[in-house]
Amino acid sequence: MQRSVPLPSGFSVHAPEISIEYVACCPVCGSKNRTHFASGHDYELETCRNQWDFWQCVDCSAVWLDPRPAAAELGAIYPRTYYAYNRSEKVSPTVRKGKEVLDRIKFNSFLKRIDAPKSFLDIGCGDGRYLDLFEHRGVSKDRIYGLDLSHEQVERLHQRGYQV
Repeated sequence: MQRSVPLPSGFSVHAPEISIEYVACCPVCGSKNRTHFASGHDYELETCRNQWDFWQCVDCSAVWLDPRPAAAELGAIYPRTYYAYNRSEKVSPTVRKGKEVLDRIKFNSFLKRIDAPKSFLDIGCGDGRYLDLFEHRGVSKDRIYGLDLSHEQVERLHQRGYQV
């Protein structure tokens, strides 16, 4: 079910509409029982004008995007200028330090509830800031894994010793 959410104020009306694929079942448990969780647009980068709907599984509580960008569109959603690829080049040191502090607080809030992780996987690892965070927590680089669309980022992280 598509819900109509107005484009954010100031949003570029020239942003393209990209192709999508549907994900009607929960990607975690396969259930078709779901409730609408949230809707929105790519207001930050304005890579497209599509409305994105998030759904929550009634059975396992997982939240997922349906529809989601078609795999062929991922380069449009994550352009070379995407902030996760340019953290060290385009973001001021003050903002970078603030983000590192917020990331540590976020991770510490849920890591204190579980045993110390022995490995870590970051899907969409960008420039590796979460990989670095887990290395600093004592996880060995040979047990830290990342996936990303950017071949350049993957090569940089591989050269730094991560399993990407």
